[in-house]
Amino acid sequence: MKTIFVLDEKNYTEDMPLELRTTVRALIWRDGKLAMQRAASGDYKIPGGGMAPGEDRMTALAREVWEETGLSILTKTAREIGETVEKRRDVCDPQKRFERHTYFYEVEAGDEVAPAPLHLTDSEKALGFSAVWADPEEAAAANLHSLSERHCTERDTKFLIWYLAQVGTPARREQAVEMTV
Repeated sequence: MKTIFVLDEKNYTEDMPLELRTTVRALIWRDGKLAMQRAASGDYKIPGGGMAPGEDRMTALAREVWEETGLSILTKTAREIGETVEKRRDVCDPQKRFERHTYFYEVEAGDEVAPAPLHLTDSEKALGFSAVWADPEEAAAANLHSLSERHCTERDTKFLIWYLAQVGTPARREQAVEMTV
């Protein structure tokens, strides 16, 4: 998968022990809006999360989307978008360096919807996350104006801006196809 960008704080040294994390994120469109998580503060996050040991990307993607949004996904429709990489000193253990590889996919939602409540982590509950359908441009703008210092907000905002500029919404892609026919 191609690397879209690297966020490197350069506040670590290569000889520090490495904390490596692999995560997956899903873009799920419906009526021009994306399935997202919204924090009580107004930040938006693309649904997804960490892979369990031995878990493949599609299994992790389906599990994370189900837990965070209550949506099932059709993994056979998954289309690779790209990878982002984050490098910095570990926030939890400053004696370590942290590196996260996030793999983004565009995927269709299935018909099955999980019963409430969502299966959120303690930190997601503390931040007041809820599942919403959001306009991606409004979500990116809200994140740019946010006072959040969460790394996922920076990553997801930069990704959304890149995606909208490079790939566009499904409606814009359809218009582009119609114009070439």
